Amino acid sequence: MIGKIRTLNNKAFGLVMSLFVKSFADDPTLASRISELEDESFPQFLNEEPTWQQTQDAILKNFAHYHYFILNDENKTVGININVPLCWDGSPEDLPGYNELLLRCLEEYEDGAKPTALVGIFGAVAPDSQGQGITKLFLRQNSKLTRDHSMTNYLSPVRPAIKQFYPTFTFDEFLCWRDKNGGLIDPWLNSFVKLGAKNLGIAYDSITVTASLKKWTEWTGLEFPVSGDYVIPGGHRPLAVDAVEDTGRYGEDHLWFDIPLFD
Repeated sequence: MIGKIRTLNNKAFGLVMSLFVKSFADDPTLASRISELEDESFPQFLNEEPTWQQTQDAILKNFAHYHYFILNDENKTVGININVPLCWDGSPEDLPGYNELLLRCLEEYEDGAKPTALVGIFGAVAPDSQGQGITKLFLRQNSKLTRDHSMTNYLSPVRPAIKQFYPTFTFDEFLCWRDKNGGLIDPWLNSFVKLGAKNLGIAYDSITVTASLKKWTEWTGLEFPVSGDYVIPGGHRPLAVDAVEDTGRYGEDHLWFDIPLFD
């Protein structure tokens, strides 16, 4: 699945840039580029969370035709999207959290089950390519993949963009806040609403990470001398530390969306 999907014109510099989509199935070596955008997009403790580390190789291999990169004419990565198939019965109650989703999609694959929905689990745009319409290209490509594989829905458990600045407020409280135009205060969540995406509900504790305090210090640069709740860089809620047991437990919530399919 290699094809030219858009040409961008930069009038200020007189440049014309072509963008291409290439699936992992076409070029498995592209997987080595994932960490580049992961490191730029998410805190280290999410990139190294155990369930993703446990399932990553199988997900990239078994579902290679659902994952793709967007490359420019210099073969530079400007965007990446990783999707997994899901046998979904259409109800919000059947939607798992992120950790459970990674395990469930592989179990269904091994059982030979026929998926009904494609689910976006990771999407990122290179910092120097943001604001150039790459997200719209994601929407078109994801819609095409969903239809081409005879699925009916494109879903995603979406991580807010600015919850990290309000870690002591609950996710439910955060979702009640509005911007000056009456939309959700989080610009990333609000962008899905503007697309007409259907809110399917909150995945509480969608991602959970439990690790030693030494590991949490490595990830955050903080020391944890006593038990308690600590605000950590990039965290959507405080880290619960048990100094006696030498463990820190983190969890964050996501919002499930059913995203319209575009032509």
